[in-house]
Amino acid sequence: MKPNHTFADGNTTSILDNLNTAVFRANLEGSASIIDVNPAFIKMFGYKDKTEIRNVSIIDFYSNPAHRIEMQNELTSRGNIRNREIILKRKDGSLFPGRVSSVLVKDSEGKSLFIDGVVDDISELKTKEEELLAERQVFFSGPVVLIQWPVHENETLINISENVVDLLGYEASDFLNGEILYPDLVHEEDRPELQEHIRSVLAGGSDNMLVHPYRLRRKTGEYIWVQDYAYIQRDSSGVAVGILGYIYDVTALQVSQKESLEKERRLRDLVENSPTGILRIDDKGNILEVNQRMVDMLGSPSREATQRFNMFSFQPIIDAGIAGKFQEAISENKIISFAGEYDSNWGKNLHFKLIISPVVDAEGQIIGAQANMEDVTSTHLAEADRRKLQNDQLEERKIFMAGPIMIIKWAYSADDPVLSVSENVEKILGYTVDEFMGGNMVPAKIIHPDDIDAVRKTSQEAVESGKTAFECAPYRLQKKDGSYVWVSDYSTINRDAHGSPVDFSGIIWDISHVIEAEIELKLLLREVHHRVKNNMQVIISLLNIQAHYVNNDQLSEIFGETQNRIRSMALIHDKLFRSKRMSEVDFGNYINSLIFELNNFYKIDPQRIRIHQKIEDIRLDISKAIPCGLIVNELVTNSLKFAFPENREGDIWVSARSFGDNKAKIQIRDNGVGVGEDLVLEETHSMGLRIVRILTEQLGGTIEISQKKGTSFTLMFNLTDDV
Repeated sequence: MKPNHTFADGNTTSILDNLNTAVFRANLEGSASIIDVNPAFIKMFGYKDKTEIRNVSIIDFYSNPAHRIEMQNELTSRGNIRNREIILKRKDGSLFPGRVSSVLVKDSEGKSLFIDGVVDDISELKTKEEELLAERQVFFSGPVVLIQWPVHENETLINISENVVDLLGYEASDFLNGEILYPDLVHEEDRPELQEHIRSVLAGGSDNMLVHPYRLRRKTGEYIWVQDYAYIQRDSSGVAVGILGYIYDVTALQVSQKESLEKERRLRDLVENSPTGILRIDDKGNILEVNQRMVDMLGSPSREATQRFNMFSFQPIIDAGIAGKFQEAISENKIISFAGEYDSNWGKNLHFKLIISPVVDAEGQIIGAQANMEDVTSTHLAEADRRKLQNDQLEERKIFMAGPIMIIKWAYSADDPVLSVSENVEKILGYTVDEFMGGNMVPAKIIHPDDIDAVRKTSQEAVESGKTAFECAPYRLQKKDGSYVWVSDYSTINRDAHGSPVDFSGIIWDISHVIEAEIELKLLLREVHHRVKNNMQVIISLLNIQAHYVNNDQLSEIFGETQNRIRSMALIHDKLFRSKRMSEVDFGNYINSLIFELNNFYKIDPQRIRIHQKIEDIRLDISKAIPCGLIVNELVTNSLKFAFPENREGDIWVSARSFGDNKAKIQIRDNGVGVGEDLVLEETHSMGLRIVRILTEQLGGTIEISQKKGTSFTLMFNLTDDV
């Protein structure tokens, strides 16, 4: 140490000794030895005391000596260095990232005396930045697209993540250079409601925006359903300057919800996890529903305590002006945006923004109101001048973490513990991050035993095929309480420099309510098909009983044909009831059963009339299967009754096949006596052929009649209707 330039005694030394920041003073010339340091410097670099540093050169603290030479030259020319980030070296040789600032001290004559400097250990900061960047990379590699919309509808997007090409088929540049405007992709039926909702949120002053699912057109022309959640960006004056959020594909979820009961559409989990408080009252002010966020904002000790008070008579609510706004929304049937300050009986104080909407029943009568409350207290206490990069990254993370989605890092083997997990694990599985990571969680133990093999197979196939990412079919994860939750996940495969898999980084989201709705819908549909089939069997039985009281052969025949027509429809519902896929009928299996029933009814001798079937694997939904079944019933019946009079022998051929992208062809032909050359289907008085014509029109198909070597009917139609 050089005693002539050591730190001064007294107050200055006391301050330096108590600083957490490392401070040093070093010589300029020679080996640039240390003159003096404070205790924080000794601790940071791993020395025992100042005596150990006496003969250490300042250059020994740099991992790369060239950095020291570069900084010394800069000091000589500029006189100071600010916040230079370099790699430093401790006494034991270990390295760490540091931030160095130093100044060249001169005497009154301008002669350089020594260097004063400070050092900060930024290891923890660097680690946090790397974690944020890694999470951001995982976020953008999944099916979630980050978008920054302009406030005005017809302006070019401000920003959009590159993975939009995976969701919509368009490149990000197509949006950013103005070739495609986002509103132009929104389905015309959804666009007015979406635009009105956005205008309402902007006018109401809310900072968060949850948009109901709507349809977007992909580059291929097809539409997908998307959900978006966004955060309103405002300038220092509170004026909206942009909308930052994300969209993700909910097509499967939306289709399932349309087929489920009304109550399944309420998405209770979404309400409970909403970043805004939600409360619903009846027209008397009684609280019917309230989410936990609203309970927290009102300062109530519990949900039960909250529901005990009346919104029209509770004094703190009256004092805040909230009660009057609820009554106004109900009495005048209008949406009200309102901001104010609230002081609860339990000591809670907050500034809020509130949107109140009237609630109506199926007949359009107002039965209460619903409120969405946002706590804006933080805007009054927010810290200023945060670093822009950190602010952007944390803002993206905040939006992402608001939903029921968590980021997880799996080991390559399902029998090894999970490597890391985001804090949203508590929303989905009930564990805190510390509980989850401290519990030595192994995927093979928390994935349902019935699902683990499928998950292993999917990941293994993705690895072996060289994929960079893959999506697993829905599977179940065990929660902290022992119950299971249905999830879906999208994972990227992390590989080393040689391309070998190391681990998986994935996004997992809760889809339990969707699976439960699908199961309930399947049970309901199965019961419906069963009851319809039974009801038709009852009708057939009633017609059969009635036929016994008819002495007229012609009427008896009409009863029989009517029974066959009903039986052909009942068979459809019977096949759907017994099918694993209740939305489609195996047409070949159905035709086999139908012809068997017709043979039994007409007591056909299979040696005299031979029926040949050539049915490809065609599956029809119920809207196509019923008219097709009735047409086949009428035409085969026609051949059995009229093609082979006077005990003639002959053949009937029934064939069905698909062709093209969306076409089907069904042909029924026989080698019987024919139906007459002057047959015009549109003018026939035959009940059966009139039914055939009407059902063909219902299918949107065409039918051709040929009378060469018997009679042939060829029906062609689309397998699915154009959307």
